[in-house]
Amino acid sequence: MNILIFIYTVLLFIGSLIGYFKAGSVASLMMGTLSTGSLLSFLFLTRKKPLLAYRGLFITLLILSAFFTLRWIKMAHFLPAGALSLFSWSVLIFLSYYMRQKKE
Repeated sequence: MNILIFIYTVLLFIGSLIGYFKAGSVASLMMGTLSTGSLLSFLFLTRKKPLLAYRGLFITLLILSAFFTLRWIKMAHFLPAGALSLFSWSVLIFLSYYMRQKKE
């Protein structure tokens, strides 16, 4: 699970860099960096406090999933918001399943 979240985090950061260099979007760079920092912090916390870390990851992914879905609806273009929306929801579903399995 941690590898999937790490891959998602790297793609999210690369996307924020592309948004900055291609469109000059400082907001994209700032929010991508903050989201990446949040996800990485929770990811590293999974070793010491897994319950807290996975709940934090869940909330962060839920917010990002909602954001990218709304952006996709607003812009009506699949790339990049639609792809990130689908990937975010997929990671969130896998995380939910993983958390449920850990609980049992």
